[in-house]
Amino acid sequence: MNTAQVSYQSSHSGLFGNRTDLVNAGLLDNRFTGMVSGYLYTVTLSANSLDYTLDAIATSTNSGRYDYYTLPDYVIRYSTFASRAPGGLSGQPVR
Repeated sequence: MNTAQVSYQSSHSGLFGNRTDLVNAGLLDNRFTGMVSGYLYTVTLSANSLDYTLDAIATSTNSGRYDYYTLPDYVIRYSTFASRAPGGLSGQPVR
């Protein structure tokens, strides 16, 4: 999804897109509008679409042990919720 954001941004005057924008632009498969491999993906844009947060949230504890997020720096991090990240690694980059 980060790669899709880079492609979208380069052809949309430096603005990022929401999940629907990325699917409609042909940059993401439409299955990303629902659950994929036990995760729901959401894109939250800033008010001016110059920033985004992409979350991957497990639909259950059986489908994913941790939740993840990324920002326009393209670093994938563990959830900021301690209960959804490895001990002591909340908000830290995945290693």
